[in-house]
Amino acid sequence: MVQLELESLLSTADSKHDSSGYRALDTRLRVALLVETSKSFGRGLLRGIKRYTFTHQGWSIYIDERGLGDSPPVSLSSFNGLIVRSADKHMLETLLDTGLPVVNLGESTHPNLPMLDTDDDSICHMAAQHLLERGYRHFGYVGFQGARWSDRRRDKFLHEIKQAGFDCSVCEGVPWEGHEELWPKQQEVLTHWIEDLPRPAGVFACYDVMGLRLLDVCRALRISVPERVAVIGVDNDEIICDLADPPLSSVAHDVERIGYESAKLLDQLMAATERPDTFETAFVAPLGVVTRSSTDTVAIDDPLIAAALRFIRLNASRGIQVSDVLEHVRISRTTLEKGFRKAIKRTPKGEILRLQIKHAQHLLTETDYALSNVSRLAGFNHTEHFCKIFKQKVGVTPGQYRVQVPGDNLDLQADNGT
Repeated sequence: MVQLELESLLSTADSKHDSSGYRALDTRLRVALLVETSKSFGRGLLRGIKRYTFTHQGWSIYIDERGLGDSPPVSLSSFNGLIVRSADKHMLETLLDTGLPVVNLGESTHPNLPMLDTDDDSICHMAAQHLLERGYRHFGYVGFQGARWSDRRRDKFLHEIKQAGFDCSVCEGVPWEGHEELWPKQQEVLTHWIEDLPRPAGVFACYDVMGLRLLDVCRALRISVPERVAVIGVDNDEIICDLADPPLSSVAHDVERIGYESAKLLDQLMAATERPDTFETAFVAPLGVVTRSSTDTVAIDDPLIAAALRFIRLNASRGIQVSDVLEHVRISRTTLEKGFRKAIKRTPKGEILRLQIKHAQHLLTETDYALSNVSRLAGFNHTEHFCKIFKQKVGVTPGQYRVQVPGDNLDLQADNGT
């Protein structure tokens, strides 16, 4: 009896072949995800796709390690649908010729493929407002020549700044194609441009890697960030943003929603008996601005106050006092207090404390250090005093804050403590 059942199962399985000869023991729809896996954007898309398949009928997924310019797999005939993100327009033509349902997720476009993309208008509006709210009156945009998405972000950002009544300088000295090999030239162009940019200035970088490179140039030129130049990028790639010095503020895409909606759309296309010939692009709004140190200030015209703020930013966690700041900038306490009140609406002591608490929050969520170590590394001499001040400023004890494990705060505003 068991032998008969096994023979019956094998006979049924042998009959389940598709046109490519693939033995379809698994009757689920087969979907190829041709999405780059080397960047956080692509991995976020995959998380969104996973969320859709988890809550709906599962797919049999094909995926490999890919870059934006990689070719498609040799054979696609065994798949029921494709989700693609590629910079290669020829690849999109190849996928269209298969006749399979395809959802495109950007970099290159095709009028005959449905596409979901980031809402660059909203991204640029958020970046512009973020810098305008901090009092900047000089602005810059750094992008690439010949990149469709960079051109789009440039035009919209310039429009936003013009609408606010200001001008914006643009740096696009290096073409997009082959940009990795042209970094020395790009660095030279960025150096000349930032030297000539009126300061204090707010600069919007077309994506996080460009923001990281601009911060490197500022550091080499000893231009204080964010006191003299504030920089904001796009993508909120946490590894890139945290590698920057100082950490880079960035507009966060809603990449998981893009992935989820792309899977939902592909499911509909695979179930449809007819598909339209042309499609309109659907745009997904970003989540918001994740504020890090590269913009965590306001525009400061007074170079002495800017120098004092930079000294505090670099040394707050060492337990410095206001007297140390006065010794560094060599101005009177009254002048320092008035300058801080005018520039950032806080006292020097309040700014030191704000940055100490901020560093403590990072240590609590990113390490398992004992409270005594967190207190010391944040610049406090006594753990009891640290715990008391932390609760006053944050509203919970350090231990409670650690258990909550808060995520990124979108557009996190500075504490106005004194």
